[in-house]
Amino acid sequence: MLAYILSGLVTGAVFAVMASGLTLSYAATGVFNFAHGAVGFLTALVFFELNVGLGWPGWAAGLLAVLGFAPCSGTACTGRCSGAWPMRERPRRSWRPSG
Repeated sequence: MLAYILSGLVTGAVFAVMASGLTLSYAATGVFNFAHGAVGFLTALVFFELNVGLGWPGWAAGLLAVLGFAPCSGTACTGRCSGAWPMRERPRRSWRPSG
């Protein structure tokens, strides 16, 4: 019974972090951005490969995946992959109807 409670708490915490990430990105930009889900998937994949593929202990694989890979991949994809930097340099246009 304790294992089910603990599993439910962990799953709920993961969903809460995902929901807060969506809420934060939507509140800041007005656009739903699912890129943090892709970073989460790749982080889980790195953990799996380190733990199962290379035989690392779970704590070491988790530490490297969460504190090493996730921030680096998020920083690398923040502006370069999304095209946010060229959009900042564009001149603002007026959306008033002409004529």
